[in-house]
Amino acid sequence: GAEGEIQNRHKQKRDVSSMDVCRQDEERRDGELEELRLLLQENQEKVTRWKSEWERYMRCDGTPDPTERRHVNTYISLWRDDPEVNITQLTEELEVLLEEVSDPEEAEKLQESFVNLQEIIHLKLNLAAEQILKIKIRRQMNVDSLTEMGSDEVVDLLKYSPLGGVFYYGVFHLPPQAHLVSHWEVREIVDSGLKAFPYTAETSSSDDSEAPSDPHVGVSVTLPDWARFLKTPKVALWDAAGTRWVGGVMDLTYQEAEAKVSFRMPSFQPFVLMQETYANLPFQSWELRPLSVNSALVVLSQENLCMLQSDQKKGLAHILGKWMSRAALQRAMTKAGLHIFVNEHTDRYVHTCRKVTNPTTEHAAYQQMALLASACAFSWSKWNTKCGDEHLVMQVCEHLPPTAVPAGRWSLYLLGAQRVQRLEATENSETFSLDHHPDSEFHSTLVHMLRDTMSPDGAARTRESGYRFVEAVQSLLCSTRPLLFSS
Repeated sequence: GAEGEIQNRHKQKRDVSSMDVCRQDEERRDGELEELRLLLQENQEKVTRWKSEWERYMRCDGTPDPTERRHVNTYISLWRDDPEVNITQLTEELEVLLEEVSDPEEAEKLQESFVNLQEIIHLKLNLAAEQILKIKIRRQMNVDSLTEMGSDEVVDLLKYSPLGGVFYYGVFHLPPQAHLVSHWEVREIVDSGLKAFPYTAETSSSDDSEAPSDPHVGVSVTLPDWARFLKTPKVALWDAAGTRWVGGVMDLTYQEAEAKVSFRMPSFQPFVLMQETYANLPFQSWELRPLSVNSALVVLSQENLCMLQSDQKKGLAHILGKWMSRAALQRAMTKAGLHIFVNEHTDRYVHTCRKVTNPTTEHAAYQQMALLASACAFSWSKWNTKCGDEHLVMQVCEHLPPTAVPAGRWSLYLLGAQRVQRLEATENSETFSLDHHPDSEFHSTLVHMLRDTMSPDGAARTRESGYRFVEAVQSLLCSTRPLLFSS
């Protein structure tokens, strides 16, 4: 009837509008991609330069500044005669500078230093090849030792991580005791240190026919207050003969309220308490929102430093509220049992709900989120698992005050390999739809998509974001990968 015809007309207008928007997107695609490339490149060059200067300062190993020709020549002369001098770092830095230099005269000087290096590198090629071969063999041995898991007794060191340190549990002979002789204190001096007491199963003294008593050793240990266990720890024993961690404990109990673990083991030997490495994954939800220029929550702020904030203080009090680099924070959190960082093994142990056809789409999202993190908030969306393997979905909005984002401010954005679009659907929609929002356009990048509606204050914030802050946010996102490892 008439109502159906009106709906068809609306649909036709909408289809025509979508075609126009797509055409506009195609026309500006190359320009947007090139602008984003230059923006990311400029930021990365600043980060690389800053890291190089800082690392050289912290190394204190005599490696010269590659821009100082006299220092480089002196270093080359030393390296020619001294096999301990490492030339690799200087070679890499010269290559980077040769790619970036624009002054012809400076380029000629750098090229001459680089050629001098090349002329003597072949003299030490055999030594370098031997070192590389040793590293490869060592790495392969490590991989082999970690993947030999045919027996139930062998502990999977990829699935489980030691937490709380190594406990050394043994019994020793008492050292010589002091004696008082005519007001003198006499003690035998020994240089051998403590002597291990050989442990054997006790037998009954009343009846030799009785079977030996249980030879297992009872252990009760209070968990360190700086480690956070999410469930009953797994106990691994050190097998000195096989140089590996193995199982074999009995009667394991965990008193969570008292933070105490009790068990029995075959003999006195070192042991560790272990937790599933990826027990904190996948994420139930995530959010990254700005607080001010160069300041963002969830866990990072102030240039290239990060801070952990959590309502759970047990086992984390020593790292909560402290500024540190992303790498240092990762080490501290992992040591405390809060392992939220992914690696090449994570897929084997975390059955994530997301797969993505083109990994570049995910990485590009993190790069652009970092560029916008001073002015835009990003959050988990339940539709991210419903949009197909070629796309990613998240909630986004501009947000400048250092407060929680009001529920009604969020909009859904669809990210793909070719374009980004705002969706008409919301987080509260009953069904998911790929229809784009009628008041928005298609763009080739998330940066240009959000700039369309960004306020002058928001745009100013993104321009003022420091390169170290951007790098810290990007590093955190890439090491946790929330768009994939969330349910």
